[in-house]
Amino acid sequence: MGEHDDSDQAELEATLARIARETGGTLRRYPRQGNPVRRVVLRDLRDERGSQFEAAQLEDDGTLRITGHDQGASVSDVFGDGISSYEWVYVVPPGRIGSLIRQLGGNEDDDVLSLLAAWHARTNGIISNVLKHPEVAAEFSNWHS
Repeated sequence: MGEHDDSDQAELEATLARIARETGGTLRRYPRQGNPVRRVVLRDLRDERGSQFEAAQLEDDGTLRITGHDQGASVSDVFGDGISSYEWVYVVPPGRIGSLIRQLGGNEDDDVLSLLAAWHARTNGIISNVLKHPEVAAEFSNWHS
């Protein structure tokens, strides 16, 4: 990235921060998704009330990213009328993958995606407790519309 690109980026961020302040919002800059190396679908359900999708991927730098997206009336039941889409992401940095493997009951050489998929199936999709464990401390973000 050149000097001109840096100043353009700084100007863009300053403008977005000003808009956030003026509208009472909060500007958050999330790390960009890396290049996926492997991926496993944890949930992919659809019915007359909407859809639920959740997947985990390992990225080329060793980051584990778990994303989810629920849509439809079931989302409105939780968030109220007019809100029909809910998305979330957990990010586990490479240095904490070993801790996650241990929390999932695995050994050092086990595949984290396989362990996570098995845990997800055993717990009916309840994975937040293991991802929020202090030794794993996955970053979490969510949003709805």
